[in-house]
Amino acid sequence: MEENTREPNRWSQAPEVRPVPGGRSRPLPPAVNLVCLLLTLVTTLIAGTLMTLEDFDWRTARDIALDPSYWVLGIPYSLCLILILGTHEMGHYAACRVYRIDASLPFLLPGPPFLGTFGAVIRIRAPLTDRRALFDVGVAGPIAGFVAALPVLFYGLSRSSVVQQPPRPGDIGLPSCLLLEVLYPLFFPEMGPGDTVRLHPTFVAAWVGLLATGLNLLPLGQLDGGHMLYAISRRAHRTVSRYGALLL
Repeated sequence: MEENTREPNRWSQAPEVRPVPGGRSRPLPPAVNLVCLLLTLVTTLIAGTLMTLEDFDWRTARDIALDPSYWVLGIPYSLCLILILGTHEMGHYAACRVYRIDASLPFLLPGPPFLGTFGAVIRIRAPLTDRRALFDVGVAGPIAGFVAALPVLFYGLSRSSVVQQPPRPGDIGLPSCLLLEVLYPLFFPEMGPGDTVRLHPTFVAAWVGLLATGLNLLPLGQLDGGHMLYAISRRAHRTVSRYGALLL
């Protein structure tokens, strides 16, 4: 009988992913997810309203926040941002279900009215002991979030407009990126030097979603990119995390 000398598949091994001591954590009641969602809905509605109003004094922001009748203006921003962030976390959740890993539904995190949220997270309540599972769970979120952000981005660009006036005091400019450098000439062919794009709130939601996706792909620490790199090489993850944070 011939001995099998084939090298084992390195992705099926788990020497570098160690179970968390203590086993599974206790699940939180679904009411916690619901409360977080409702709070984030309120804070993003307020943020979207402040973005939509063109002529207002920031000193009246408190009055706007306390008057729900204004909040209907923030619905496009709020729903789009929650859709993108929620889809990102549902990507992680779906991957956990595929690998039969116990995980919670997403927790939306409310934030200050500037953006209205600190993002979203899920709780993985069981240890990840397989490198392929760790990689796939890490990458599933950014892929899902990016796919959800693209139609929102296209819609937001189609609803934005070019104005021939300099930015107003208090306006906040959103930095561009390679994707936007490609899309801007397609959506704004008439844009000339000195022109300004008045961004629709749904575009801002997509921009925030893309920013969250990009940050999560950094191969550092407990970010999604860090989980992916850890699944590939524990040593590389330790080195990149140590020096990458200093470089940033």
